[in-house]
Amino acid sequence: MDIVNFLLEHGAESDICTAAMLGNFDSVQEYLEKDHHLIDARGAHGIPLLYFPVIHAHQHIVDFLFHQGADPNAASPGGITPLYAAVMFSQSQLAHWLLVHGADPHPRVDGKTPLTIALEKNHSQLADILRSFGGSE
Repeated sequence: MDIVNFLLEHGAESDICTAAMLGNFDSVQEYLEKDHHLIDARGAHGIPLLYFPVIHAHQHIVDFLFHQGADPNAASPGGITPLYAAVMFSQSQLAHWLLVHGADPHPRVDGKTPLTIALEKNHSQLADILRSFGGSE
């Protein structure tokens, strides 16, 4: 976050993914009002828009984007989904929310499922949530 803010303060341009990551709801809303196709925007490495508010637990932005049509199963070319963000950044509440809203508990990135990663991180709460939605290793 500090690096992003530093870059923005020194002239880097913001986009909808950056605004979502920073939790700037008004900017996210403005971007979508100007161009609703941005709901399918991708950030660095082709990572889908919904990933960015998940990593910093901006639930209100996740809700808004989902209701605007963001796909909870959108994936980067490498297979990274918003559920991976929830697991990698220990966002149990958002992992549950994503699963309730249709996120696939079984995607694989480098042969690992979200459950595999939760277990590697010794995050039992996340592992339990994933298992309750049929997640497997």
